[in-house]
Amino acid sequence: MSLAIRGLLSVRTTSQVRIAFVLPGRGLSGGNRVVVAYGNRLIERGHDVTIACLRWRVQRRPKAILRRLRADARSLLGLDRDHVDDFKGRLISTGVADLPRRLPDGDAVLATHWLTADPVAALPASKGEKFYFLQHYEAPFFNPPDVDATWRLPMRKIVISTWLQELARDRFNDPEVVLIPNGIDTELFDAPPRGLHQPPAVGVLFSRQKWKGSAVAFEAVRIVRRRLPGLRLICFGAEAPIPSLPLPSGTSFYLRPAQQQIRHIYASADVWLCASTTEGFALPPLEAMACRCPVVSTRCGGPLDFVEEGVNGHLVDVGDAAGMAERMLDILSDPARWQRMSESAYATAARYTWDKATDLFEAALQRAIARNRRGELAEKTQVEAGAG
Repeated sequence: MSLAIRGLLSVRTTSQVRIAFVLPGRGLSGGNRVVVAYGNRLIERGHDVTIACLRWRVQRRPKAILRRLRADARSLLGLDRDHVDDFKGRLISTGVADLPRRLPDGDAVLATHWLTADPVAALPASKGEKFYFLQHYEAPFFNPPDVDATWRLPMRKIVISTWLQELARDRFNDPEVVLIPNGIDTELFDAPPRGLHQPPAVGVLFSRQKWKGSAVAFEAVRIVRRRLPGLRLICFGAEAPIPSLPLPSGTSFYLRPAQQQIRHIYASADVWLCASTTEGFALPPLEAMACRCPVVSTRCGGPLDFVEEGVNGHLVDVGDAAGMAERMLDILSDPARWQRMSESAYATAARYTWDKATDLFEAALQRAIARNRRGELAEKTQVEAGAG
């Protein structure tokens, strides 16, 4: 255990902390899932946790207004569940302008996306010590100068992977950034030992977003099928496939499956693919590893922390479908090698529990709050001494 982690754990107390997370909106994003996981576990530990979901102005066009109304109606009727529905604490839906009024006073408030950073930074001090919970570097998807400006805001930073820690430290000159890797639900995502399936299968998370790399993963599967024509492909996703991004023939696709079903999807695959161009962390590959499935991933950021080349999976360059196909064949063509990698993948995933992550997260918040209070007390003492 590193000295930094020991330092975090050493300050853990049982005192209640009032914590608020500010989300950019609802949905099935991995970032929202992580926030809800922390929120529920912090509540179980006796803390008072609020999640505020920001609502943005709708464009004054009939189609945009109709989409908002339809989405609100489906949510109210329980037809479109998302990760926020699983939160057990206080939930607020508010516009940015009303956030200071709607958000309760507290001890810590966390921005969770670049769109929430400025609203959190502008909150009054009564809302708590301000944190920036950095789960990705969103500059490739938005206006880079605007995103970069949020990284320079005077808020304490918590990141989820080594590459984000290095980015905060080296590009944005923040040596105090705290690294806390995500956890996974190792009770839910688990599978007994097994052999290589016959015929073999590979799995991938489907997304219409180009940066998620579905097209690259599909091309890799097509290449492998020239050698292994019986190879099966298993996909799940929050969006249905579209004509411009067709699934390879014979694909088994699951739309918005329940978490229990996702566990079986992972366990049905022999290799899990992650072909993204960039990932803050990437939960699905690690969850697949917890279900004894080796991973072939691009060098896209987050997976570099848990995919060990040749041990529990393989790493290839971003966009390299041929390299991904070659590594899949290496694993699938040797049952003994697959078995070793399967057991190594399982052992790796077992280290990433939500209990450990929440220990570190809780301690990071408490340490910063205590430091801030000591600073306020010292300042008050100096003022009183001067007045005397």
